[in-house]
Amino acid sequence: MLLFFPTPIMILVIVLSALCGGALSFFLFRGKGGARPGKSIEDMKPGPKKDIILGLRDNAFEFGELLEPLYLLASGNISRKDAVFDAWNTKVASSFGTLEFKSAFASEFGYVEKWKGKKKKYIKAAQQLLKYVKKAGIERNKDIAVEGSETTAEKYVLAGNAALEEGVSYDVLAHYWYLGDSVLSKGVIR
Repeated sequence: MLLFFPTPIMILVIVLSALCGGALSFFLFRGKGGARPGKSIEDMKPGPKKDIILGLRDNAFEFGELLEPLYLLASGNISRKDAVFDAWNTKVASSFGTLEFKSAFASEFGYVEKWKGKKKKYIKAAQQLLKYVKKAGIERNKDIAVEGSETTAEKYVLAGNAALEEGVSYDVLAHYWYLGDSVLSKGVIR
């Protein structure tokens, strides 16, 4: 039987490798999926951005039907760009949100008249608003197909006059939006 005794140099190399690997793993994989954990809304400094994010979160149900058009605008896939922001501004002004929210929103997104003919300005503003929406915890479902069920009926409406059938596969035409377990805006399936 042959015994192996590591030399002090070998032990040092093994220990240093383990320490470097542990440190590297910590920095690469902390948080979910290797991403650095984001600040929660409450950890943000007070200011207009925080006011907008809190207003979106606290009034999420009021903005449900405006989320998909905003997403389409941010993707450059909508023709009436001014109508999207006009609808947002009208809804924010009539919401139960705080004065700080309404003021911050109007300051950042309320001057749609000045954007006429500037497609990139609309798209950039829509992308910024979508970042705030995401930071508020509002998410867009990413399914491309779903199976008919009771749960499906809670999240989608069926295009046309047909009735939703249990177990049947449907294509998603428009995605639903949600905050936690609550559906803010139903999607459309076919």
